[in-house]
Amino acid sequence: MPLSDVPMKNRNLSILIMATITVLVLSSSTLVSASGQQQIASSGKGTAGTSPEFMPWICQFCGNYNSSLNAIVEHHSQFTSLSYEQYYLGPLNYSFSRFGLESPKLIAARYGLPVYPMVVSSDKAAMHKLFTNATIQSRFINDALKTAKTRGYAGYNMDFEVPYYTDSAALTGFIANFSSALEKSGLSLSVDLPGSAVLQNFSPKSYGGAYNWTAIAGTDVTRLIVMDYFSIGDFKLVVNYSVAHMPADKLSVALPDYGFGFLVNTTSSTQFPFNIIKTVKARMYGQVKTIVHSALLQHANVTKHFGSFYGEPYYNIVYPGENGTAYEYYYVNSHAMQLRLSYLAELHIKGIAMWRLGDVDNSIWGPLQSYVSSPAGVGAQPIAAEARDR
Repeated sequence: MPLSDVPMKNRNLSILIMATITVLVLSSSTLVSASGQQQIASSGKGTAGTSPEFMPWICQFCGNYNSSLNAIVEHHSQFTSLSYEQYYLGPLNYSFSRFGLESPKLIAARYGLPVYPMVVSSDKAAMHKLFTNATIQSRFINDALKTAKTRGYAGYNMDFEVPYYTDSAALTGFIANFSSALEKSGLSLSVDLPGSAVLQNFSPKSYGGAYNWTAIAGTDVTRLIVMDYFSIGDFKLVVNYSVAHMPADKLSVALPDYGFGFLVNTTSSTQFPFNIIKTVKARMYGQVKTIVHSALLQHANVTKHFGSFYGEPYYNIVYPGENGTAYEYYYVNSHAMQLRLSYLAELHIKGIAMWRLGDVDNSIWGPLQSYVSSPAGVGAQPIAAEARDR
């Protein structure tokens, strides 16, 4: 799953924050913005008049596993398919012989949802071997086909984070072979793409720079899922680039339901995010509420605001004795979710996904229900001002 990135708006901003933030900082590019916006008109938007697709992911190692299962049960009518972490590609494991999670598959069967187990890896050496060794690759693909038929899968969801940059061509070749074999057997392959690579111009040091989006879109892949964990401005940049570089019927955008925490300098003359001292980990809404409750017990000064940079509400916490610093905990509510869905609706993007379903602000399900129950581009509802800080 994605790193807890803290995306920035331009190169100068990235340079400034990089000295104080311990996680990966993303720098957006005006070139991406210009080229993405320019090509949107010629590349075509999503197909209007078709119902959006919604694939949630069950993330076994992200926490909130049981509450994520409960969310699938409670909101199953919104979903059109289900993905979950099932197989891990490592140096000694290139097969599908070891089964992981069973509960998500059983829940999906209860509600008639097609399942796309995730094939996950963060082992660069293992991925390199799979991409470049024809014997191992053939065995892997054949085993995947056999397992899918035996287990009743509709296909697979590939989440490789992240291959060697020099393996870009080999990665595309593997995806082409894998997706072709699945397609011939009536199955499909979706591939998760780190949106951060767009903001870093797919440089050798970028997170996910090995993925050639245009080349991969030309394979038999059914769905390219672009992962969003950015400010609202960078979210639009990534979506623009996606629309310009892949067919609309293959594009899906994965929406996060968690926010970031920061320690900020309250005496600085600069505004967020220039006043960030350090990050304090990504948080689910339930975790944020627990932090707020604990802070109040410690007689901290707690106030609620709306942050325009992330397009999310946040709690500002100043603990007793703190001098010139405060904690800001962002979270996703209905307004934050609607901001993103409204932009997707403008471009008639019909595919969405989401991970970390458990422990969320339940207000997000309203905009999602509206979006998936309406034709693409119609599900965007006006955002009430009072919903921002809820």
